[in-house]
Amino acid sequence: MKMGGSLSDSFYQHSDLFSIFGTGQGNGTSAPIWLFTSVFLMKVLGRLHCGMEFCSPDGLVTSSCPINAIVDDTMVGTNKGQTHTQVLENAQSLAQTWADLLWLSGGALELSKCYYYSVQWSWVKGRAVMDRFDPFASIAIQQSDVSDPLTITQKPTNEGMRTLGVHVSPSGCLKQELNHLISKACQISVGFLTEPLTHEEWRKAVRAICLPRLSYSLAVTHFKRAELETIQAKYIPALLQAGRLHSCLPRAVVFAPQYLGCPSVDHLFFLQGLFQVKLFIGLSRIKSDLSDLFHIGLDYFRLHAGLGHCPMAKPRLIPYLPHDWFVSVMEALVNAKVSINTSPPKYFSLKCVHDRNLMEVILEQEYPSRIIEAFNRCRVYVRAICLSNITDPSGRCLVRKFFLCEDRLTSILEWPCQAWPSKHDRKVWKNLLLQNFSFSAKFLTLQQPLGPWIADPELHHWVWRARISKDITYCYVKCGGYWL
Repeated sequence: MKMGGSLSDSFYQHSDLFSIFGTGQGNGTSAPIWLFTSVFLMKVLGRLHCGMEFCSPDGLVTSSCPINAIVDDTMVGTNKGQTHTQVLENAQSLAQTWADLLWLSGGALELSKCYYYSVQWSWVKGRAVMDRFDPFASIAIQQSDVSDPLTITQKPTNEGMRTLGVHVSPSGCLKQELNHLISKACQISVGFLTEPLTHEEWRKAVRAICLPRLSYSLAVTHFKRAELETIQAKYIPALLQAGRLHSCLPRAVVFAPQYLGCPSVDHLFFLQGLFQVKLFIGLSRIKSDLSDLFHIGLDYFRLHAGLGHCPMAKPRLIPYLPHDWFVSVMEALVNAKVSINTSPPKYFSLKCVHDRNLMEVILEQEYPSRIIEAFNRCRVYVRAICLSNITDPSGRCLVRKFFLCEDRLTSILEWPCQAWPSKHDRKVWKNLLLQNFSFSAKFLTLQQPLGPWIADPELHHWVWRARISKDITYCYVKCGGYWL
């Protein structure tokens, strides 16, 4: 083995007592051999198991992947199964198949380093809350025919895992990544105070070392501004001292542009937004498995937000959705006062004259975020996007069962899961519908009746027997049994 500048006298080799799986540590051919081997192993796994499957709301974009690998760190997963038990059994079979494939190719899993997540949700007052642990989950892997199965450790869903420089978790919690960046910032702070720097050396250190180390993972994170400012507080004072500036210099001056005579240190919130937008545009333009997953996520974000236009085309803060990556991109666009134009799906178009998008009307009124959030939960439960979705065929009255949030539309779209909203949420839903769309809680008459149809509403299986063709409405007469 090469140790420093010379070769060591000692060595290690494969034996029956001490097996070396694969090509061993420090072997110069390990990378290409693993590349050639892993490609075929993953193809075999893909033919035996479908793995994780995702589909856009309209079913036009699908993506399936049994395994992801970053060098030799592999992750397998599945969401197939009608019941919780079936999903666990499929996960057990998938993990065991991958272990067997590695064993057959001369490699092996380091079972002590393996772990798994079991993702499920509980409904709390109409809200989906991801469980940290699954008490009924158990996965055990047998390494070979002669070994006993070893139970794999289950990780809590809010605990991150390291993947190529960023800690991610199923719940979206970034606490581990935040602590990791704070630790990096402290190390950078010590480095700035170790030796004096010239002005040119200081600027190079900031641009080429400090900011790249801290912003490496920001393209895929969704930190809030306050969290990023917590990271900056660890290194900005030392950075200013190394540049012969006062450590208490106002932060507005620190981050101001250079042409104003300021240090021009990039704010981490700006860098996160910049990298997010670059990634968003890049995934929008390419065609790959990764871009398919991106478009599926974007379509569900649009459906959950309920906005008729593409949210990125008219960026605004969306306080009623969980703070995820897409919401963080929206904040970056609002902060930079820029927009990204992408075509909205067909099912967001207005269906008739005087039709209105429900969420756009509610957001115009500037209700408190908790009120908007409650209204949106009911909207997702009913599966409505526009006012025409919840009106009768005449377009003059609201359908009472939708107004009371007692039933939902039968849609060909795959909507996000939403349990029956709480009593408080249903009250908010009714009050806001009356305030913005209807005159009377008794008759549910619309303030502005809907006009002629301007689009063929084929995305819903209507609860009434009516068919629209251009400017003619055909209604089914039960006694005659024909279209009139």
